[in-house]
Amino acid sequence: MFPTIPYSGLLAAWGTCYLAGHCSLDDAISGIAPDEQILHRVVDPEGDPESWALTLGQLRTSGATRLRMVLPASGDFTGLPGPAPFNSVALHIGECALSDGSPQWGFIPGSVSEGFVAWSQTVVTQRPLAILTLGQETRAFAEAVAQGSAALEALDVARGRELTDPVIAHADRELSLLRLPPTVPQRAVSMIGTATRLRAALRVARGTEGATLTAAEVSARALTLAPLDRAVRRALEAGYSAQPD
Repeated sequence: MFPTIPYSGLLAAWGTCYLAGHCSLDDAISGIAPDEQILHRVVDPEGDPESWALTLGQLRTSGATRLRMVLPASGDFTGLPGPAPFNSVALHIGECALSDGSPQWGFIPGSVSEGFVAWSQTVVTQRPLAILTLGQETRAFAEAVAQGSAALEALDVARGRELTDPVIAHADRELSLLRLPPTVPQRAVSMIGTATRLRAALRVARGTEGATLTAAEVSARALTLAPLDRAVRRALEAGYSAQPD
């Protein structure tokens, strides 16, 4: 199960804020790693663990100006730059963050283990960093939600309140603790909240969260919900990667 608040989203938001000169290095680091009980280290291509303070400083020195989050999924590799090994790991983890500049870097967070998160840092294939237009993504997300609600109703998700309610409640608790830079537009913050709750509901709808379904039923549900799932991931990417208005 993917984390409710993607680490790569926090990196995209706070890393961009720092690179653009809108916040201090200390604020950026505390935003990227808000839980003081969990230590984050970035493992560079030579295998050496570095702090985010050093890594962000190196990004700024190299001319990087922003980062964006990518949330890949099976059958949807939109935004992944390559090389293939990087894409494979990002797909397995379900998230990554990409920098602009030259060289371009890709960052993938590992799972929390014994109070520690190890990020991999990889030089990725040089390509223009895709710009997600917040207004366009907001409209596309609204349209997808309107169309996807019918699919959710057809799957009778609303009646499974004993499964849905705890998952949504957990998402709400995580969102209540979410701290984003003041430069993130309010409509991006709102879209992140809506998309986060909907992504949680989709886990229930797909049958991967507490439900007892056959493999065939899970596969059929995933196919039905794929367009909405894709829209939710695009909305989260645009929200966490949003530029100031």
